[in-house]
Amino acid sequence: MRQHVNPLSKVFNDIEPIPPLKEIFNDPTKPLHLDIGCGSGNFLLNVANKNKNWNYIGLEIRERLVAKAKLKLKNESIDNLYFAFGNAH
Repeated sequence: MRQHVNPLSKVFNDIEPIPPLKEIFNDPTKPLHLDIGCGSGNFLLNVANKNKNWNYIGLEIRERLVAKAKLKLKNESIDNLYFAFGNAH
């Protein structure tokens, strides 16, 4: 069963701030791809691993999925990808 959330809920007013790009990427001057609703992060893990010429940020409203994506990222040597829990409203 797929979990749905209400993005307008007050629960999502306080979100994890995304640090300055120079703090999360080795080369913050690369073009940036923002994936809003990145889910489990598998797609971005694959793309970021294959294309080192871009930086990627995955934004997801379901905190549990972000935690899992961050764990997957820890096991990879990908320095052009960052996952954040948040809401795009």
